[in-house]
Amino acid sequence: MSPRLNRGEYWLLLQAALHNIPLPTLFHINVPGWDPGFNPTLNSMSHGMSPEETARTLQRLSRRGWLNLAYPFRQSGTAACDDINTLVAEMRHGKNWKDQLSYHLTPEGGAAWEQFACPDWDCYVDDTTSDSDANPMERCVIMTTRKELERQVGRIRHEVDVVDSSIEIDEMADWEMTYWKPPRMAWRCGLLYRERPFEGRPIFPRASNWWHSWCAWR
Repeated sequence: MSPRLNRGEYWLLLQAALHNIPLPTLFHINVPGWDPGFNPTLNSMSHGMSPEETARTLQRLSRRGWLNLAYPFRQSGTAACDDINTLVAEMRHGKNWKDQLSYHLTPEGGAAWEQFACPDWDCYVDDTTSDSDANPMERCVIMTTRKELERQVGRIRHEVDVVDSSIEIDEMADWEMTYWKPPRMAWRCGLLYRERPFEGRPIFPRASNWWHSWCAWR
């Protein structure tokens, strides 16, 4: 049976499905011309909760054992989350990013989100590129199956000029697709590519978006 989640609980779990989330990023300054409900830092629509309600939701999820609050760049342990006022103050704090309180999912919290969201991990892409000043640039793409990986490489060809002789595909046994899941086998493709001139270039969806959503609720 899937867990019962309200909108705020699901939103907080979703944001941390791949990365730990600093509390100050949960609230944002509106950007002129953008939807006021859009959070550009997280590239997501806002949760719609007040700071106090957000703090209570974080507290509730922590007490369920679904997330931990911590200072990831300090040597101190997990932060206490029983004080609502402290959590609200941390959300509003503009201090150095190394001193910001963050939250991340536990394996139990990740499993709860996974049950509700039904992600298709075979469609999840880890796509990283090298320094944009290099020419050609390096690109590394990782997916769980070779078939989906080769499809993704085909999509990349629509947006950049791939150096065919540079393509190397190998299998890896310890890919950590996200921090709360155990490592698994996957396929990795390394390649070199050059950006195309924009003028006269056919318009295609970017490769990172040109495949059906890996998560049914995203």
